[in-house]
Amino acid sequence: MAVEVGTVVQGRVTRLLPYGVLVQLEDGTTGLVHISEIDQNYVRDVNDYFGLNDEVNVKVLRLDDRGKLELSVKQALAPGQTLTPRQNTGEEGNSA
Repeated sequence: MAVEVGTVVQGRVTRLLPYGVLVQLEDGTTGLVHISEIDQNYVRDVNDYFGLNDEVNVKVLRLDDRGKLELSVKQALAPGQTLTPRQNTGEEGNSA
């Protein structure tokens, strides 16, 4: 089942990038949350907000001509809600 533009769906963070995060949706498709679409407040580093395999709700913004999904975390939040940065435990969030 294909995701529809405008819907809010759950996904899992699969990759952290300097400019955003890749999120795999429940249907197996993967899309990009650009760093500007993470929170209402300025985000300097995606690692402050996400780790690998984090579950996240995203809004589907766009499906381009090449089949790439553009996603937003901040538009999936309730009005006035913001994300809370992760607590720094001093450990890398990479356990495989």
